[in-house]
Amino acid sequence: MPIETKVRELYGKALLAFEAVDRGWGVILGEKSMRHNPFLPKGMLIDKSIAIGRLPHIHYSLKKGRRVSALCEEGLIYISPQEYGRRKIEMASFNLLDIFFSWGMNQTIDMIHKLGCNSARIVVSGNPRFDLLRTDMRDIFSKKANRIKTQYGPFILINTKFPLYNNYYGYKNIIEIRRRRGRINTPEQERFEDDRMQYQRANYEKFMEIVDVLSHQFKNHDIIIRPHPSEKHDPWINKSRDRSNVKVVYDGNVAEWILASDLCIHHNCTTGIEAYA
Repeated sequence: MPIETKVRELYGKALLAFEAVDRGWGVILGEKSMRHNPFLPKGMLIDKSIAIGRLPHIHYSLKKGRRVSALCEEGLIYISPQEYGRRKIEMASFNLLDIFFSWGMNQTIDMIHKLGCNSARIVVSGNPRFDLLRTDMRDIFSKKANRIKTQYGPFILINTKFPLYNNYYGYKNIIEIRRRRGRINTPEQERFEDDRMQYQRANYEKFMEIVDVLSHQFKNHDIIIRPHPSEKHDPWINKSRDRSNVKVVYDGNVAEWILASDLCIHHNCTTGIEAYA
């Protein structure tokens, strides 16, 4: 099982690994480059997505005698089935899978009826990182959450999500990369991405303002900013300077931080659903 974003995926995939080991399977967890490791044994590759660009990885695994399945870490919420399909479902990759593990019936119905996916390849399984939020499992986060509370005291957690506007490469470079990968093919799609970027920029600027407001109004709380995995940290770090109760921390699973916090603020992010759960 390859892992792309450790803080998001590791715990859930470790749970899946433990379940597999209990049922007699050997399991290898590793970074995403492990897909091309020639020394991996035969078995089942469970990839993290089938977005455009995954096809060569799947062909490589099949050539090595492996079977291939996949899930999608971003299949819980999306703007529309068509937009989700354009970004995250490459039909040539889907058609080579033994199994695609879906989040639930909404995603499954959209994939079958809106995107034309073969229902025989889809298993409605949920996602293991959300299984960890069940009441019978979430205690695994308690020890770390208690350490966080001890270290920071009462705090307000801000989860950011502005990867188009505040990314490492610059917006124009991101658009060019997506063109090369086939994720943007028409002027309409480029305008859609530009609208998303402008929307993120407006909210990013408001989040910058709210850091000042919260820092001033809640002097007995720390304000913990947790940047999105695809965002630059520097602007948030610069914002925290000269504000003794504002800190930028990107560490561990977000569930630990949600449990430890007094309040969770998010922008259009899965962490809102995790906080609710």
